[in-house]
Amino acid sequence: MELISKEDIFLLKSVTERDDDVMDLLMLARSKLDWDAVLKECLNQSRDDFICEIDLYDRLDVLKTSYGLETSIYGRISKIAQDQMEKWIEDRILRELDATPTGLENLLKRFGCEKEMLLPSLARLEKIGRIKRVGDGYAVNEKI
Repeated sequence: MELISKEDIFLLKSVTERDDDVMDLLMLARSKLDWDAVLKECLNQSRDDFICEIDLYDRLDVLKTSYGLETSIYGRISKIAQDQMEKWIEDRILRELDATPTGLENLLKRFGCEKEMLLPSLARLEKIGRIKRVGDGYAVNEKI
């Protein structure tokens, strides 16, 4: 019979939404985890439809802000999660615009967010030539 490591349990609980998970995570974190192993396994488990890094960052952020827990991977996972979220937003923008070219207001309604969340991604996609402005809106640049 194989036992699951504390690091694997921590990672599993970081991607679930049960009420007691945060307290379980805090208890596990205080038991001297190998944080590099947690990060490595997180990166190994992620795929296009399951971005583990964002969930792990969210949980570590809760533990840091609510309980003062400092970890050796917080800075790294924060950067990775931010990059993954930006990539996810850009991919979703491209899918939306590929289906229907539209303006910023419609994109904001579809995404259910403020313009500060979308404008940097729109600007980056336009700068690298993935989208173009069409009138008051945006469309996928067909050259690519």
